[in-house]
Amino acid sequence: LSNNENRLKVYPNPVVNDFVTIELIHSVNQAKVYIEWIDLFGKVVKTDRALINETGQNIQLSTVGLYSGVYLMKVSGSNWSVNQKVVKQ
Repeated sequence: LSNNENRLKVYPNPVVNDFVTIELIHSVNQAKVYIEWIDLFGKVVKTDRALINETGQNIQLSTVGLYSGVYLMKVSGSNWSVNQKVVKQ
């Protein structure tokens, strides 16, 4: 994050069950958030969407259907994005 307007925390990491929580604090009144799960080959294997308010929120996502391994989680809005490495056991 270049200007600290967005903050992201992903837990648990490594993911040990079928859910992961994204804690996102954003500086915009309301925003659509897109989440992409990208495998080590660069292929988007899962996508999710959510709507956050001005104070942000916790977004719980299912990891059902994802194989064990390392993923790049790309969380983005209309004019920002942030990446987080996530391990699924």
